[in-house]
Amino acid sequence: MMATPLLGQAGSIAARLSSLSSVRRKRTNHAAILSWGGALVVPARSYFWPFNEDFVPRGATTSGFQSSAVPNMRRQVLQEYALSPLFGARVPCCTLGSMRSAREMVGVKKEIALLLCELARLRAGAVSLGPLVQTTEMMLFKPGTPLSPRLGDDRSSGMRTYARKPIAARTLMDVFLPEDIALDEVVAIGHLIQEKLLLARRDEKRC
Repeated sequence: MMATPLLGQAGSIAARLSSLSSVRRKRTNHAAILSWGGALVVPARSYFWPFNEDFVPRGATTSGFQSSAVPNMRRQVLQEYALSPLFGARVPCCTLGSMRSAREMVGVKKEIALLLCELARLRAGAVSLGPLVQTTEMMLFKPGTPLSPRLGDDRSSGMRTYARKPIAARTLMDVFLPEDIALDEVVAIGHLIQEKLLLARRDEKRC
């Protein structure tokens, strides 16, 4: 599975924000955002699961399976198929990852959130990142195997959705927006963030 490198060599926060302002003016030099010392990746294929932490749409009744009395069964369903935050009602707009370990990423989460606000032109603090999740072999996308069944395609965005997160990274983190934003806007902003990061990668390759 192809993953998209996001950010290149080191640079100060001020320099990065200056570069972002340049990106806005020129609208073509997306590679100008590649000035931070991390190595994030974003999946070229993604998903959106507009359900809450109980795997049930708000206002809907649960089935016998969803209401299973076995906690491990409910947990397994959520981890393997629902792909929603396990113990929180927030819905992520997209998922980012890093080839670095979770320990290495702890100190830069605030900077990443600030960068994503700039990319999506949101107010500072509008983007928050979920807990850092260290990936295991079972979480990685394996094309053409029963472990990664197709869920469906999103024709509007051209993205494909899978039952497992299609990302090759050591550490994952969900990207969250304020809870008062409508779900359709959450989807749109998530796609926007990923598209801008993909453009940054293409521009970097041309340099």
